[in-house]
Amino acid sequence: MYIAFDLLAADLGVNDKSSQVAWLNHILHQELDIWYQKHTIAYQIKTVKYVTRIVLEPDEMYSFFALTWNPKHPELRNYRMIEPMKLDNH
Repeated sequence: MYIAFDLLAADLGVNDKSSQVAWLNHILHQELDIWYQKHTIAYQIKTVKYVTRIVLEPDEMYSFFALTWNPKHPELRNYRMIEPMKLDNH
């Protein structure tokens, strides 16, 4: 499971996609650091293309994240929780 932030979904009024992605990713890292300092829950972060993924352990922390995530920047309030499909290898 992971949390996905789509860095292109927000409209910052920036014409350059790469500038918007870089700016939002920077702000997201700052907001996650503030969240971590407040709740001391470790996370892993990875950006793939225009989506930043946050991984929390154990899975119960995703509900806690949903209840406590309140960033100053409204662009970061929209995220998705993704449960990757598990393949059956019978």
